[in-house]
Amino acid sequence: MELEYIVYFPDHFNNEELFANLAELKICYQFYNSSIHHPQAILLHRTRYSKKIISQDHAQNFSKVALIYYPSIPSTEDLQQTLSTLSVYAINNIKTLIILEGIDDHLESLSLTEKTNSVRDTIEEWLCQIFLKGVDCIKTDSTKHTVNIIHRILTILTHSPYNILPSIFKIPSKKLQTTSEIPEGSKLWAEQLINIPGVSEQKVGKIIEKFPNLTSLMEFYHCTEKSSKEKIDTIALMFERKQKKLSSKVYKVYSSDNPNDIV
Repeated sequence: MELEYIVYFPDHFNNEELFANLAELKICYQFYNSSIHHPQAILLHRTRYSKKIISQDHAQNFSKVALIYYPSIPSTEDLQQTLSTLSVYAINNIKTLIILEGIDDHLESLSLTEKTNSVRDTIEEWLCQIFLKGVDCIKTDSTKHTVNIIHRILTILTHSPYNILPSIFKIPSKKLQTTSEIPEGSKLWAEQLINIPGVSEQKVGKIIEKFPNLTSLMEFYHCTEKSSKEKIDTIALMFERKQKKLSSKVYKVYSSDNPNDIV
């Protein structure tokens, strides 16, 4: 699958191992120069919308996803700058993910001193702060692992515009069976009827014998010479067992002037 994104790195960024892993997965990357973004921000730019960036000094020309990448232990200044950047990104609706590569190994490699414990405490407090800002953080154990995470994100983003998330309020549409005996010219009309609760395909067949199209039913329902009871009974009496409740639903769908009526 071709990824529809280019990964943009700050122009000061230099990590040959990471670039080699990107090339291996056929991930395109370029560089940008902008004072607006965090100095460690990797920006994901969708090529479907624009083949190149119009202006590298404006955040809105990039996609709404930024990865703040730390391949080593961030300094206290880095941590504070990240917190400030996250506030700006939140205002601009930029989704942010922080990647801490090998952070546990880096901490363990330091000598067990009071300073080391202080660094660990500072980072843990910072992680709590970014969590409360609604930002996720991933710890990776190697550069290859980091690139795999980037690739996974790009894959999801490439698919995302085409995947419609099902709504809990969505009502599934019923279709006629492939072996349906409904005449071809009445199938669209039949599919309207079959989506009324309680109306089966067999019952639809009975209804369209008398009302072969929507127009014929509407003319019948708007006939002023017949009472509402007569109109409801006409369909209700088509079946072996009187289907007054079902007929009332059909009548309400095609005669009610109130859009808030519940069928």
